Amino acid sequence: MDASRDAPPVLPTALQVLCKTLNSPKSLLEQLGHVALAAAALAQSDHAEVILNSTLARRFIGTGSARVHVREPDDETTRWITEKRRALVVPNLDYATSEGDLTLKEQGVASYLGVPIMIEDDAVGALIVFNNGPRSYEGEEQRNLELLADLAATAIAHQQRLNDLMEARRTLLRFSLTDPGTGLASKQQFDYLLKREWKRATSEGLTVSVMQFQIDAFDAFIEQHGVEQARQLMAKAARLLGAVLYRSGDLAARLDDTTFVALLPDTDLGGAKAIAERFRREMATSAPRLNNLPITISVGISTLDALSPQSTVTTPQKLYELASEALEQAKAAGGNRVLSIS
Repeated sequence: MDASRDAPPVLPTALQVLCKTLNSPKSLLEQLGHVALAAAALAQSDHAEVILNSTLARRFIGTGSARVHVREPDDETTRWITEKRRALVVPNLDYATSEGDLTLKEQGVASYLGVPIMIEDDAVGALIVFNNGPRSYEGEEQRNLELLADLAATAIAHQQRLNDLMEARRTLLRFSLTDPGTGLASKQQFDYLLKREWKRATSEGLTVSVMQFQIDAFDAFIEQHGVEQARQLMAKAARLLGAVLYRSGDLAARLDDTTFVALLPDTDLGGAKAIAERFRREMATSAPRLNNLPITISVGISTLDALSPQSTVTTPQKLYELASEALEQAKAAGGNRVLSIS
């Protein structure tokens, strides 16, 4: 019988492993591990490793695995490959003289072939195949290894792009949920959380309050102090509002250029009024003055008591609208006061 016919099909098996890796949604660590397996199979070597720069790799794959090593390229072999950005072939470590090769020899390695993993002009690591006996590596084996290193680089670069896109998405989401002028939550974030807290309050028989406020005579403040000072006043008001809302579940948001809102879960009307009065006092004593008089605010409050049969609050939008109505009443009454509708 022809022994060659019974030999394992090394090349097809390696390519099959590699194609499976590239066509299935695996983690980067798994992909690079399969690249190392394919490299060992294609080169008919005893072992192969992907060695990556630790700063880069830990962003994507953590601490590594048996075939994928995450560390600074501080051993002599990997450092040479990444610094020179070219292949390194050592067919027989019996003649080794360098410290790195002697270390590999002590580990049972007799020969190796390594190529850099390049992303554009940066060597981010190395792909190395090791053998336990002396070995002359053919030019085709080096080309195959370089191809696999390119595939590893493509996988890493793809992961980098995904990470960048995810970070950009998080940034956009942050901006969509945050008012850039004050750092408070945006109207979109408030609307979402209002519906969530409404659902929780009605299902569990709880209370939830909404507090809206505006700075009195804000247009006069702009005329006297200018737009920049007015922006600083709004930022100051936002900080003071955030300070009086000390519970983690409370939310302060900016509705528009002149109106702020607070969402107060598990807070009845009395508790909401106490918070509003404290905030009004803080503004009077801490904010800049207008015509040598303290800055005042008008506050409107609405409260849902899910257990009260007299409650006229039937939807989250109604709770919001009642707070707006109470705010308008407070302003119409001369400002510098807290009024409520529930």
